[in-house]
Amino acid sequence: SGKLVEKSVFIIFYKSESIEVKLKKICDAFSAHRYTLPDMDDTTAVSAMLTENAQELVDSRTVLLKNQDTRYRICQMLAQHVERWTWIVLKEKAVYHSLNMFKADVSGMLRGEGWVVSEYLNDVKDAVEKA
Repeated sequence: SGKLVEKSVFIIFYKSESIEVKLKKICDAFSAHRYTLPDMDDTTAVSAMLTENAQELVDSRTVLLKNQDTRYRICQMLAQHVERWTWIVLKEKAVYHSLNMFKADVSGMLRGEGWVVSEYLNDVKDAVEKA
């Protein structure tokens, strides 16, 4: 989303296997990421872990940029249709607004009352017969 997210980082040192199981359950409940650290005297393991983490950051950045690009293209595509969709919705709302003013008679038909300029009365009758 491009927004900064505040996160907390904490380090826990423990010795017991039973404590490790409990810590894993707690971390899973809060969707926390767990990272095991190698012995700091083992420089090859530390550098391998740093390289792995750097690669994960690069991969995450690549996915983020692709998602942003896809989202931008989808928005551009949708923007081409917004005006037409707006007119369609407005027309449908006008039709339903008019239909809501009709009265239902005993046969289940809708009855609408209105006025027509007398010189257009035949045009209205023709339109009703066609419908």
